[in-house]
Amino acid sequence: MSIAEKETLPPAGQMALLFGVGAFLLAVGLWFLVNRNRPHKILQIDTLQGFSARGEGATKILARLIGVVLAIGGAGALLGGVVVVFRTY
Repeated sequence: MSIAEKETLPPAGQMALLFGVGAFLLAVGLWFLVNRNRPHKILQIDTLQGFSARGEGATKILARLIGVVLAIGGAGALLGGVVVVFRTY
């Protein structure tokens, strides 16, 4: 038995991991997309973390970009979980 075979997750673990990560990424991505027209919320988070403030236009573009990337990643992880379900059962 090789090291790679010992370190693989069972199908139930793969499904839980993919669905968990996918749901989290999708939720965060959708939050950014919903709040892209309210840049004061995102700017407030940035200033709490010590970042310098950006303009509202740049914040809207950045929120849209981050939201789309995270939503696509989350949807891909959820789709991967569905593939594991169909492959396993």
